[in-house]
Amino acid sequence: MGFRLALMLSSLVMATSACVSTSAPTPTMAPLPTATAVPANTPASQPFPTPASEDGIIARVVRVIDGDTVDVVLPDGSTDTVRLLGVDTPEISAPNNPYEYGDITDTACLDYWGQQAAGVAIVLLQGNTVTLVPDPLAGERGSFGRLLAYIYWQGEDFNAALVELGYARVYTEGDSSREAEYLELQGLAQA
Repeated sequence: MGFRLALMLSSLVMATSACVSTSAPTPTMAPLPTATAVPANTPASQPFPTPASEDGIIARVVRVIDGDTVDVVLPDGSTDTVRLLGVDTPEISAPNNPYEYGDITDTACLDYWGQQAAGVAIVLLQGNTVTLVPDPLAGERGSFGRLLAYIYWQGEDFNAALVELGYARVYTEGDSSREAEYLELQGLAQA
């Protein structure tokens, strides 16, 4: 199954731009699975494949923290927390703020879409091998000490797909060499 088709089938697609005001009804669809850790022996028991790119770092996602943050185990057995570069999904363990996503003020709607974004990441990434691609413009680590990277799953840019399908906004507050590309995808998602 193709990457984008898998993303679309993992959840009913609806852009966060549908949450436009406090008078908009809050969606009632049940959220996708809750983030849980993959058993500790899973990464070590399965070999890592050959890297898909010389520029990337192969890792296995062992826990989805939210739609834009995951814990990974690297081939040497070390673990790290990765913040997806260039994107921002609504929070699931902290309050969402009105106007953080343009003119959206319905924080209940943002809470819902935060769960949906995390659910997509759980379904597609958790327990799977991915390629982490750094961006020299962004630097190696963010302000919370997390590794900054684009995540490739099945050879496709997962970060871009989150934006393209309306699960994330472009994170313009940080540096990313893909910002212009992601803004174009965001415009298409909101059209």
